[in-house]
Amino acid sequence: MILPFPHLALIAVLMAGMAVALSCLPAAVGGAWRWLLALAVGGALALLAGWSGLVPWSGQLVLAWHGVLTMTGFIAAFVVAQTRSSIIGVTRRDLTDLTVIAGLFGLAGARILYLWERPGVLVDGTGQPLTGSAWWWAAVDIDRGGMVWYGGALLASLAMVIFVRWRRLPALALADLIVPVVLLGLAIGRIGCFINGCCWGKPCDLPWATWHHGVLVHPTQLYETAVCLALFSGLWWWWRHRRADGDIATAGIIAYAMWRFINEFLRDHKALVEQQVQGLTVTSAQLISIGLIVGAIALRLALAWRRSRNSDLAAAARRVPGSSHGAATAGS
Repeated sequence: MILPFPHLALIAVLMAGMAVALSCLPAAVGGAWRWLLALAVGGALALLAGWSGLVPWSGQLVLAWHGVLTMTGFIAAFVVAQTRSSIIGVTRRDLTDLTVIAGLFGLAGARILYLWERPGVLVDGTGQPLTGSAWWWAAVDIDRGGMVWYGGALLASLAMVIFVRWRRLPALALADLIVPVVLLGLAIGRIGCFINGCCWGKPCDLPWATWHHGVLVHPTQLYETAVCLALFSGLWWWWRHRRADGDIATAGIIAYAMWRFINEFLRDHKALVEQQVQGLTVTSAQLISIGLIVGAIALRLALAWRRSRNSDLAAAARRVPGSSHGAATAGS
């Protein structure tokens, strides 16, 4: 269903202004006043962007299952994370602000990677690259869809890291909480992909193959839903039994990236820009998956080394007679 609606780029500017205001307002400003002030800042920025012609005023709201279930997954992730955020010392305000920031930058990152993978979006009917305002309007025309999950996840992660360091929140403990619920949200969103018929797989003749444009294909969207639900369930159970902060996040990233690398071989990528790596054709998602696996393993090893080093230093301090650390330990 297509309905007249304010352009989503205009709404994104509104959300950006609100996110900045929510992050910068002092803790003393709370309740309804905090949200009203944030709305005022975001609204002012949106009006300036519209009047200046930077973004269109109106667009079309495409009510598709992909968008509905992606939003449902986003909300579900927030609600589930709330049940344990206080345990690690993260307030409802911090989690709400973090969610707004993740949504805003996730939307931008998902669109940026989509445009990079599909350069044909930014050309005219004759195949010539768009220029000026035509290029900009095509780039921000997200009303009809066009998102890549990995792009959103990466840019949102970068924004969240900056926010967490600024607010001095427990980064590793928060990552252990966020990674599982993100997988839950992705599992729900992929059901929307299946209903819409996007992110489909290659042709196959398996018993569970589904029809797409008259051809039996792998239901790669449902494969991802099943795997992400399994990962969420395992990580959510493990969370209360983890030995150290960071264990859940790194394990979840490695597991999902490995799965995504494999699933990419089953997906249809005719419209994508693929890369040649020593004669092997890989997608951008596979390259990102490799980078995530290497990065998560490196982080896990670094955390293990740091814990071992701190343990050795503490043991050495306890062996030194009269050391302040030893005295404090003995009296504790």
